Amino acid sequence: MTRSVLTASFCLSLALILTASMAPAKDVAKDPTVRARMELMDRLGQNLKIVGDMATKKAPFDATAAAAATSALREDAAKVTDAFAEPATDPASKALPRLWDYEGEFWQKTRRLQKAADGMDPSSAGGLADGLNALGASCKDCHGRFKAD
Repeated sequence: MTRSVLTASFCLSLALILTASMAPAKDVAKDPTVRARMELMDRLGQNLKIVGDMATKKAPFDATAAAAATSALREDAAKVTDAFAEPATDPASKALPRLWDYEGEFWQKTRRLQKAADGMDPSSAGGLADGLNALGASCKDCHGRFKAD
């Protein structure tokens, strides 16, 4: 296996973990701001799974679906900064309070996510795999610092 495929597999695994861990909490978040954030992250995870499955050949490459998923990733990645502008909390949230103590670092990580999403190439499975390297790394970096397990 090439390094890109291995990294894409890692990114897909990360997306599955993130999506699975957020699904139950989304239903119990009472704060509307937190619920909207969780739904945004869930959509990111769902679209990451779509492109990850194609990149790792778990699903056949579909140019139309790849373009739609990467477009949605770009749109949703651009919303992350605003979604966390208000330090709303909810017991269902996995966002760590230190996120607001280190806002500059967090905003830097959200810009990295946006740049990675903008760099996704939906023209082939290989292009998706290459883009998943940066996208998965940005997800892991931010979640490792600002998200509870």
